Amino acid sequence: MAKTSIEIVQGTAADIPTVLGLFDTAVEWLKSQDRTGQWGTKPFSQLPRRVKTVTEAAASSHLWLAVDFDSETTPDVEQPFIGPDGRRGVVVGSLEVGDKASYVESVPESELYVKFLVTDRKCAGNGVGGLLLDQARKLAREAGVELLRLDCYAGGDGKLIRYYEKQGFVRTTAFEHEGWPGQLLVERMSNSDE
Repeated sequence: MAKTSIEIVQGTAADIPTVLGLFDTAVEWLKSQDRTGQWGTKPFSQLPRRVKTVTEAAASSHLWLAVDFDSETTPDVEQPFIGPDGRRGVVVGSLEVGDKASYVESVPESELYVKFLVTDRKCAGNGVGGLLLDQARKLAREAGVELLRLDCYAGGDGKLIRYYEKQGFVRTTAFEHEGWPGQLLVERMSNSDE
């Protein structure tokens, strides 16, 4: 998979099963690594609250997909993504942006919030997450907001926090929500590459 064959497209209700499948695969991988604190052990597709999250993201036009249109990888996919131009691809990541999560404190600056980011583990190290975060930055600049914020799992070895720091985010507040340790991170749009 070449990074250049990946395009970011807006997701729709038709993509909900695919996005839930990405989450299910991620949960399985986390379980295999004995890292169940982040998302638990049950597939998202079996959790009504998680299904609702993805469904609402699609309905509100806040769902974005990273689609690999590399013709060498798409023929074997059971449910390929079909673009408006008829090209076949594989969804290798997804992002939701919108208003902040309800459990997060407000800030005085205007913001866009990354509500979820998930990538296909088969694409680890190929920059898919970075491409999706670039889309979030683009949307934040277009909206004229001052901040791009997100939260992530702060338990375990802190690897996820370090990932976002490498992506340009800065730690702000640690928090706990219903026993889940979280870390807020922020990127100021004035510091973001144009």
